[in-house]
Amino acid sequence: MAVLDTELEYFDQHREEWFEHHAGKIALIHGNRVYGFYDNYENALVAGYDQIGLVAFLIKKVLLEDVVVYIPTIFSSRVDDPIYADQEIRIFDYRERRKQ
Repeated sequence: MAVLDTELEYFDQHREEWFEHHAGKIALIHGNRVYGFYDNYENALVAGYDQIGLVAFLIKKVLLEDVVVYIPTIFSSRVDDPIYADQEIRIFDYRERRKQ
């Protein structure tokens, strides 16, 4: 079993039940136990470290369906790699943005 498989399975088993009472909240789960529901990820993360410690735990927003975000890989060890030949690559330097 992979890391967090137990927690993800537990979340899916209770998703609809939790959605009725905690829609949009962030669930904090370790093993087959929910430690609470929080207003934001930061509070859930801090609570996880306080209550569970420095081990793997799941923080996940309670929604009926998961939101999937596709983030393409745009960099490898070299920007001039042939796999990027047909892509426009822009490197953003936040320091330049701050000067404007």
